[in-house]
Amino acid sequence: MRERMCSSAEQVDLLALAASALASSIVASRPIRKLALEGREQFSRKKLDGTIITDADGSSQRIIIGALRDVSKDVRIVGEESLDEMERSVRRDDNAKVEADVAAADECERLEIFKMAQDELQRRFAAAWDASSPSAFAPHAIDPARIAVFVDPLDGTSCYAKGDFGCVTTLVAIILDNVPCFGVICKPFGQEDEPAILNSGCYAVYGGTLLKGAYVAGGDECQRSKIYRHTRTRFNANYTPDDDDTQTTKQQILHTTTETGDTTTEEDDDDDVDDDPPILSRQNNRAIISRSRAGGVVRKCIDALADRNLLHREPIHVSGAGYKTLRLITGTDGETLWFFPKQGTSLWDVAAADAILRSIGGCLSDKNGNDIDYSKSRQNAENVEG
Repeated sequence: MRERMCSSAEQVDLLALAASALASSIVASRPIRKLALEGREQFSRKKLDGTIITDADGSSQRIIIGALRDVSKDVRIVGEESLDEMERSVRRDDNAKVEADVAAADECERLEIFKMAQDELQRRFAAAWDASSPSAFAPHAIDPARIAVFVDPLDGTSCYAKGDFGCVTTLVAIILDNVPCFGVICKPFGQEDEPAILNSGCYAVYGGTLLKGAYVAGGDECQRSKIYRHTRTRFNANYTPDDDDTQTTKQQILHTTTETGDTTTEEDDDDDVDDDPPILSRQNNRAIISRSRAGGVVRKCIDALADRNLLHREPIHVSGAGYKTLRLITGTDGETLWFFPKQGTSLWDVAAADAILRSIGGCLSDKNGNDIDYSKSRQNAENVEG
C-alpha cells in the first residue's frame, strides 16, 4: 500500500504531486531492474508504430500513475503507453507476480522513499521561496484543470531490451498552465560515481521553477544550478519570480557565461560553487546527439557553430532522450546543446527536462525556437517540429 499524499477533492497540492512524481519514479525502478536481471527478453515486443515496448514499461507506468492518482483523481495524465498496451502487460502472470513480489518485499522501503520525497521537496521549496521572495506557486491549492502530468515510464526501451542499461531513464513532468514547472529524470540502474537513493539502487535528478533549481534526490543541488543561481543573484539582487522563471528566455545559454565566454564567479557568495567550474569557454561546449542521427542538418549546424567558436566540433554520442537531457543538466563533459530539428521525440520525452532546464537558464524549444505546446492530446504528442 502506498503512502497516500492527499489533496482536497477540488484542488491539487502541487508540492504533494511533485513529491509523488519523484517517489513513484524511484519505486518504479524496482520492477524495471527485476524484470531485466531475470532475463525476460521474451517480454519485449513491437507496438503498432514499430517502437519497442517491454512489460517493464507497463509495470513502471502503473506504479507512477497509481501514485499520482493517490494525490488527485482529476489532473490530466498523459502516459507513453496506451491503455491497451498496459492491459497486455498486466495480463502476463509472471509480470504481475514480479510487481506483487516487489510490492510485498519492499513496502517499508516504499514508505521511506515517499517520506524522503515529501520532506526533501518541502525543504527545497521553503529554501527557494523565503519571506523575501514570495512564491509564485503559493498557496499550494491549484485547480486540477490547470495541470497536466507527462509520464515516460521507460525511456530508452530498445537499449533496455538489448541489456544496455546505461541510457535507460524514467521521466515524469508536471505542466502548469501549459508551462513545465517540475520534472524528474530517474536512472533505474544508477549512475556511475553517484550514490543510490536510500537502498533503491537508482539515481534521480529533479527540479524546475517550482523549486528554482535542479537537485540530486537524496543529495545536493546540481552544480549547473548552483552556478546559475549564484551568477543570477550577483547581477540582479532585486530578482523576483515574476522576472522570467516560468518563461526562461531563449537567449540564456545553459551554463551562464559573461560576454567574453568566461563563467562568472564571486568568492564569498556561495561556498558550494566551485571557483573553477567545469566549463570555461564556449569552445568547450559539446553537442549531444544519437550516433545514428548525427549527419545531415545536425552535422551542418554543429559545424556552423564550431566555425564561430561557439561549440566543440565533435559531438558526444548518447542514446535516449532522457539520458541526453540528464547530461545537459549535469554537464559533466561540457554538454550544452541537443540539436534535433526533426520528428522522433514526443512530449513525454522532453517535458521533464524542459521543466528542469528552465530553472537553470536553459530551455527546450522546437526547431523554430518556439516553446513546446503541452496541451496536445496523447495521439498528437509527437514533436513534429523537432
